[in-house]
Amino acid sequence: MPKMSWYLLSYSVLLLLFVLLTCCGSQAAGSIPGTAINLFTGTTPITGAKWEEMQCVEGSFRSLRVPSLVEVDGAVFAVAEAQCKNGVNSFTGIMSRHLKGIGSKPTEIPMGAGTGSFHTQLLKEGDKGMKDTMRPTTIVSGNNVYVLLRSCSRATQETREADRSGCKLLLVKGSVTEAGEKKVRWGETHAMYPDTRVRGSLTHLSAGGGSGTVMSDGTVVFPMQATKSGNNVLLVVRFTPIWNRWTPVVDTEGEGCHNPSIVEWGALDDRRIFMSAPCTDGSYYMYKSLVSFDYWSDGTAISRVWGNSHDRKGEGVRSGFITATIDGKKVMLLTMPVYSEKGEGRLHLWVTDNARVHDVGPVSREGDDAAASSLLYRADKKELILLYEKKSGDSYSLVAVNLTEQLERIKSMVKAWKDMDTALKNCLSTGTVDPRIKNVCKSAVPTKGLAGFWSNSLEGNLWKDEYLGVNATVHGGNVAGTEGVVRFRGAAAGAEWPVGSKGQFQPYYFVNNDFTLVATVMINAVSEADTPLMGVRMNDDASTVLVGLFYTEDNKWGVTVNGKSRELPDKDGMWWPGTTYQVVLKKQSRNFWVYIDGNKIVEEDDVRPASTSRGVLDFYVGGDGAKGAGEVDVAVGNVLLYNEALHADRLTSLSASKVTLPTPAAEGPLTTLGNDGEIASKLKPGEKRVGDGLGPKGPLPEEAHKGSHSAAEESGSSPASSSPASSSPASSSPASSSPASSSPASSSPASSSPASSSPASSSPASSSPASSSPASSSPAS
Repeated sequence: MPKMSWYLLSYSVLLLLFVLLTCCGSQAAGSIPGTAINLFTGTTPITGAKWEEMQCVEGSFRSLRVPSLVEVDGAVFAVAEAQCKNGVNSFTGIMSRHLKGIGSKPTEIPMGAGTGSFHTQLLKEGDKGMKDTMRPTTIVSGNNVYVLLRSCSRATQETREADRSGCKLLLVKGSVTEAGEKKVRWGETHAMYPDTRVRGSLTHLSAGGGSGTVMSDGTVVFPMQATKSGNNVLLVVRFTPIWNRWTPVVDTEGEGCHNPSIVEWGALDDRRIFMSAPCTDGSYYMYKSLVSFDYWSDGTAISRVWGNSHDRKGEGVRSGFITATIDGKKVMLLTMPVYSEKGEGRLHLWVTDNARVHDVGPVSREGDDAAASSLLYRADKKELILLYEKKSGDSYSLVAVNLTEQLERIKSMVKAWKDMDTALKNCLSTGTVDPRIKNVCKSAVPTKGLAGFWSNSLEGNLWKDEYLGVNATVHGGNVAGTEGVVRFRGAAAGAEWPVGSKGQFQPYYFVNNDFTLVATVMINAVSEADTPLMGVRMNDDASTVLVGLFYTEDNKWGVTVNGKSRELPDKDGMWWPGTTYQVVLKKQSRNFWVYIDGNKIVEEDDVRPASTSRGVLDFYVGGDGAKGAGEVDVAVGNVLLYNEALHADRLTSLSASKVTLPTPAAEGPLTTLGNDGEIASKLKPGEKRVGDGLGPKGPLPEEAHKGSHSAAEESGSSPASSSPASSSPASSSPASSSPASSSPASSSPASSSPASSSPASSSPASSSPASSSPASSSPAS
């Protein structure tokens, strides 16, 4: 049995029991609220522990580090590690300050302040003397603040450093004083000895710093870090209400990572812990817990989006990381430094729904050289508060600011995402009034994992993402958008999405792992040359096409893999001018698939880029921009980019949503894009364009896609109406192209033109009762 099976089974049984008890009104369910939870269960009281206020004179503080924000009874407090120097001795305590009236103008908590600015306490353990307390990690339960920290013997003039042999984890309870100036006063102190059941020994076990989280079911989770086999690793400790104890730690993650931040993510029946941390390879990894909350995977779409530095190297700092519900939609908010070439960091704020990622803009002052940060969202007050470290030489102070203006931008962004999702989910016909989805869909389009969508928003040489992400750049020939369709005409005309060339911040880093790229296209000209249609290029010296689809002059499809091209046999289908196709390029790890109208025509296993590749560079649609490329005449109705490899049921939903693009009228000479007014070369001898009254070259095969595999077949569905071998007139097979078929993918002799699309079309996009397979009626998600 795999290592996680027993834990998953045990957790699932207990979770089911908990749900049953809750629904039946058992008294056990009433024990879950925070007032009934004793977080000190299973810990050891520290005899004689006493927290003493540290009286400091001006200039005695060296640094304020590891910030977090907490709210207790409507009062907001900054909590941090205070690294102090008093004469020849150094010591570390916990600082707290009541933040009142924080506005949009930054408020600085300087490192050289006196006692009136903030409240600092040191721990004394009876006759053992003072202790250094480091990496405070906070949560709020009821009216109390709990902090998990690492305590070590104090550094002295003789040792210069703390005695690490005497280090341990402490859980401390703090309460807010009401008399006079509000303060967090630390009191009850317990030692925590986590039950670690991981393979190999863990040393230097420490709190992660910053903030922990209290999940929606009352589970308290603290991020932690440790050393395992000489490397940093990440883990969490959690107090589970249903068990009323701290649960064993059975797994670690993130070798080479440190300074973790955590949030709860997902619906109530699919809750996860997301853990973000900078790692030694130069970027922030995003790990998610599995159902048991013990095991982890690096499977999130936003992993490695952010770099640790300008050139994605170095160690990185702890990020501000929280969730918030904005206009009914749950999102994650993150703050991380964006570094200049000189190495100075300026914090930016990002919002993501785990599919789209948007840079809201800078939120720290220029010149502050910001480092670690913390965020607090106050929904009732409609406030977003930021606390961050300001670096000055070797010292750090803290700065607090209310991000009111940025919160309004987030609301606008979230509204745009929601509106676009709603429009695609409710797409019923091409007659929709929303111009962004005109000629895009005729039934619901899946939006889960949809990271980018390009439709009819052209502005200059930019093809704008409807989700307000990274825009595409159009090039070559003449590019125009009308009736919801973008038409590329001319030498090497096409569009490129720079998904892998954004430097420190790469919102589409997921394309290096898994993705699905979908485009609705119509080829309007028959060229003598092989012409690229769609693909993905690598960031190497040659911009090698990793996988790409092209079409030939004799109406065949072709595929390029790692820069090497080959034509596909007739059994994999043929293309015809004026016919609408839905093309899907799917990647999962090193495996690729290409689908035409739901039929799999290419499957490539273990496609490895060159060793010199620096990841995916861009996607292209239409011409790939190569020098010397021939004429292109392609219409594109829409392009959809998903952050995962879609399964067969969702591919079937996409196929059912396909619309037939309008046939272009006869055109005059093509004009180049730009202001020079030059006329591009006319079509080469033998080229034919739809609208010129010319049909396709060569005879029309009776079965254009005979022998290809459909997405429905992969899901195990094999109704008679969707058989790829079917060629009866009534057949609605995506692969069918019989003379009697009126599919947009067919061009029968009886058809008045290759672009003909009768109302009775039985294409895979058809939603008529006679043509829909069981798989095609599955709801989009």
